Amino acid sequence: MNERYLCIHGHFYQPPRENPWLEEVEVEDSAAPFHDWNEKITSECYEPNSVSRILGADQKIAEVVNNYSKISFNFGPTLLSWLEKHRNDVYEKILEADRLSCDEYQGHGNALAQCYNHLIMPLASDRDKNTQVRWGIADFQKRFGRNPEGMWLPETAVDNATLEILADHEIKFTILAPQQAQAVRQLKKEWIDDSDRKIDPTCAYRCSLRGGRFIDIFFFDGAVSAEISFGGLLGDGERLVERLMNGFASPSKRPQLMHVATDGETFGHHHRFGDMAIAYAIKKIEREGLAQITNYSEYLALQPSQYEVKIFENTSWSCAHGVERWRADCGCRTGNPGYHQRWRAPLRESLDALTAELDLNFEREAAVLLHDPWKARDDYIEVILDRSPENRAAFLGKHARQELSTGEKIRCWKLLELQRHRLLMFASCGWFFSDISNIETVKVLEFAARAIQLAGELVGIDLEPQFVEGLRKAPGNKAQFSDGARVYQELVKPAMVDLKKGVAHYAISSLVEEYALRQRIYSFDFDRSDYRREEIGLRTLALGSVTARWAVTEDELDAVFAVLHLGGYDFHCAVTAAASLKERPLLQEKLFHSFVEDSTHDLLKAIDVTLGGETFAFKDLFTEERRKIGRLLLKDAVERARTHYRRIYEESQDVARLLVNLRIPMPNSLRIAAEYMLGLRLRHAAAQLKEDAISPVELRDISAAVFRESAALGCKVDLSVLKEALEQAAYLRLTAYRSSRDETKAQDAAGYLDIAEQLGVGLELWRLQNLFWQVLNDAREITEEGLALIAELADKLGFSRAVVHDRLLSGRLGLSTTTASGGSVSSTE
Repeated sequence: MNERYLCIHGHFYQPPRENPWLEEVEVEDSAAPFHDWNEKITSECYEPNSVSRILGADQKIAEVVNNYSKISFNFGPTLLSWLEKHRNDVYEKILEADRLSCDEYQGHGNALAQCYNHLIMPLASDRDKNTQVRWGIADFQKRFGRNPEGMWLPETAVDNATLEILADHEIKFTILAPQQAQAVRQLKKEWIDDSDRKIDPTCAYRCSLRGGRFIDIFFFDGAVSAEISFGGLLGDGERLVERLMNGFASPSKRPQLMHVATDGETFGHHHRFGDMAIAYAIKKIEREGLAQITNYSEYLALQPSQYEVKIFENTSWSCAHGVERWRADCGCRTGNPGYHQRWRAPLRESLDALTAELDLNFEREAAVLLHDPWKARDDYIEVILDRSPENRAAFLGKHARQELSTGEKIRCWKLLELQRHRLLMFASCGWFFSDISNIETVKVLEFAARAIQLAGELVGIDLEPQFVEGLRKAPGNKAQFSDGARVYQELVKPAMVDLKKGVAHYAISSLVEEYALRQRIYSFDFDRSDYRREEIGLRTLALGSVTARWAVTEDELDAVFAVLHLGGYDFHCAVTAAASLKERPLLQEKLFHSFVEDSTHDLLKAIDVTLGGETFAFKDLFTEERRKIGRLLLKDAVERARTHYRRIYEESQDVARLLVNLRIPMPNSLRIAAEYMLGLRLRHAAAQLKEDAISPVELRDISAAVFRESAALGCKVDLSVLKEALEQAAYLRLTAYRSSRDETKAQDAAGYLDIAEQLGVGLELWRLQNLFWQVLNDAREITEEGLALIAELADKLGFSRAVVHDRLLSGRLGLSTTTASGGSVSSTE
């Protein structure tokens, strides 16, 4: 067999979803039941690929593998930032995989860098291209602890200028689609036209650049990649192996690289269990020696390019028209076949025009503070990655023209944040989908709004009217969002935040939340100096003074607020700039006197006249907190409903049983009340279990009684809380066993799984299986009794007993037997 190498590449990416003012991802209802799309796709794809199952002949788990250690991959930097903060367990698995691959592939890691925020490089200025590459490399170096050898181009969109910049930054290679190759030749031979898209993908190609330089390019196998993405190839691991192996040219006189590239989300999100197909295929190919698994960096070191290529400029892998998908109604779209995309060109034109204004003002204003504003922007990634005071000071020490005052520092951070958001507003997903009201397009408009806001604060110009007027030319597909201007006014403007709105949020939420003297809420820090609150009947009045600080820009506002709650969702809040209440000694006396003596109308008037600031209402709360407080405000109503259901249930039990015995359908009102009360009993028992207030046996008996009664009444009960409690209890006990090897903890874990089985409650075993695999890989001695427990847990968690036994005997764990006196008498390796 000739030398055959295999590389599977996954491009893992999500657009930046953070609210530009809060620096956090707010709830996205379209991702329900998950909080947001990052969380949903992590659950469906990013996490499964870090702990993918390989099943044995008995269809039980034979191995749990980290796919990232066996495939080439790149992660969008903004997605990695989210994973690091919100799913650090998955994030660490990704970093670990790159370290493992460096060890396995002669120092060449699987991870590739990516242009920072996924803008379409051929449509960007050279200056922006340079920043995107610089930021992508810096982010990669910080996370993976090494220099990247390759870089993924967003949508594989390419032009020669982009390749030049990659080479300037010592990037050795990139990956393109086969249709992006224009002509090929053996080095120094005649060029052969490749416009028929039949380039041989099984080798690397050298692309010559100015000054005798070059960059290598890999053109993935388009047919097999498409079958993986869209042809159902991930539905059968055996079929996947066969198709990958058929991708090799036969016969061949030279080493060959069979490689595919696709969105990483294909492996689990787009195709459920796609991660398992990849894991199985790689395992079989390795075990049977069908090909050598590698990554691009190692292959290039082993097999330098012997061929040369010219590329088609301004092309990509997801637009048949080059890069028109990101600036024109070219016909490329997803879903909604009746929708047009005539909005794309006006959106691009509006953002380009805004960019020209923003850049002009940035360069002029930043030149007063910084030696080289554009060099400072390139280096600003160092602050984005580490906003500590020490790192900020080091950055200013390098770039500031002189020692900056506090106000000048804030101005500097605002200027650089303006540029960060100006770049984020070109994330490719803003144009990719069907309508201008899609959440991805709304997000790029939010980034634009934040940049506009910062420009207004810095130089006193309002770029919004001109920008909105341009958006008016961008027609939408939905009546309620007829053009981009409507989208901006209806979906973007309400999300905007300034320091006063931040204070209003603090003030209103302080009536239902207990805040410390120093409180962080999203990207705001609040220092409270004064606070007084009084209640009369349904009315509550609070006055306070706080210093609000924006953590990102360090901008501050000293403010005084008054907030009146009239019950329900009726809040009225006024905020004004002032050092503290002490500056206005008569304020408290006057307002609290009015609170006691005056009508609501006069009190509201007194608040507005006395403070003389902006006013806010419940709708001005941040989305997440608004919903949270809304639920808190419903507490009394929920309690009244509970009392009502309890009375109906208790008074109608005999009638309900009679109806069931007579086979007469139960009226909905009685059935709903019964289901609610029985579910409440289960929730109470589950809560007690979490607090160790009842034993597992008591939980079983209570649950069994609820099930019997629900069956007798013909009702259904929600088992989700009971399932969660049993899963959590088993997980905590198995965690304790892993750390202490206290076998009673393992027995408890098995006991909870038994109870679930006895009750017929199907548990989600994913986390428990992952933890059990870690237990198996802990190199510790284990008693004979412990081995029996592990075997029992293996059965309950769906693992192959034979595999568990083999792992124990292979030396991953030591098996010891124990004498009556407790001494170890033997050890089997």
